[in-house]
Amino acid sequence: MKIKLIGLTFVGLVVLAAGLIGCTATNTVAGSAGVTDPSHTPSNNDLSAASYVGVDNCKTCHASEYAEWKASGHSSVIRGGASSNPSSGCGFCHATGYKQTGGYGLASNSTTEAGMYTVQCEMCHGPGSLHAAGPATTNINKVPNAVTTCGRCHRGRPFVVKDANGRYDSLVDMDNKAVVNATIEAALPTSGTATRHPLHYRPNLPVFKGTGGYEYSGSTYTSSFHTTGISNACVVCHLQFGTDKHDLEPDPAACNSCHTGVTTFDVDGKNTEILGLLQTLGGKLASYEAVVTRSARTAESYTKALWNFYLITRETDAGAACAGVHNYRYAKQLLQDSINNFDPNNP
Repeated sequence: MKIKLIGLTFVGLVVLAAGLIGCTATNTVAGSAGVTDPSHTPSNNDLSAASYVGVDNCKTCHASEYAEWKASGHSSVIRGGASSNPSSGCGFCHATGYKQTGGYGLASNSTTEAGMYTVQCEMCHGPGSLHAAGPATTNINKVPNAVTTCGRCHRGRPFVVKDANGRYDSLVDMDNKAVVNATIEAALPTSGTATRHPLHYRPNLPVFKGTGGYEYSGSTYTSSFHTTGISNACVVCHLQFGTDKHDLEPDPAACNSCHTGVTTFDVDGKNTEILGLLQTLGGKLASYEAVVTRSARTAESYTKALWNFYLITRETDAGAACAGVHNYRYAKQLLQDSINNFDPNNP
């Protein structure tokens, strides 16, 4: 039995080309501790005895961090995903402390749930009841672990289903390249303009790690230094080498530790190159879709190319300026191979 693969090609590309939001230079970095920043080593404290208390408790002591967070997408943009239906399972990523004591999604927490809709401090730093009662570095995780915090949501879950814990998740392991390839090869595409693709938004972690794409036989897929040379990179780069800006907007100035003098994320034209490859692949996909009805779009080469187009498009949902930044080498190879292996006139 094949899985339906639905998608949006050229509409998503237009949004990227417009560069609407995200990845903008907003913060000033006072200095860089380099790529091995000891201040961003994960804390990993045991918080199993703690419960969730909500952002209003945090802001009492952390007013500046609260103000930065309040201006971020975590505080506002994704609110609807959880508030529309507490039992939907979306709250695992779109709210704080999902089905945990003091958090979102438990009947016993009904009086406090309204304040837990968004992605708050405790989603990254862990439940804060012990820290609120007696602040110490040992009862809160000051520095999050990028894989287990950022990665639990920013991983582009494909073919999402509701699991036994009542949350929406995926049975496809994006780190397993053989499984990803087999899943794509078994998919039945029915793509069309303004329809949804089964790859959920923001697959930043898989792309960063060099996984998640359809990898063509005969090609070699490698990753950029961002992947291989920076420890806890999500935290290091998005909190800017020690400045700890809680709006999480990266700043090109933080890149100067390695890329001297850069003022944008288009380092050596790589951002422009990835956008150009997306433009080319999106055009080929749109050309095919213009003459082939949705139910007839069964060409395997189309399925593979569409998947890779969506992986990189969704990875750059935060704005065109992000294209290729997380893992330029992997993104480039996926897009180039997709372009070379898909002929809309002879799929």
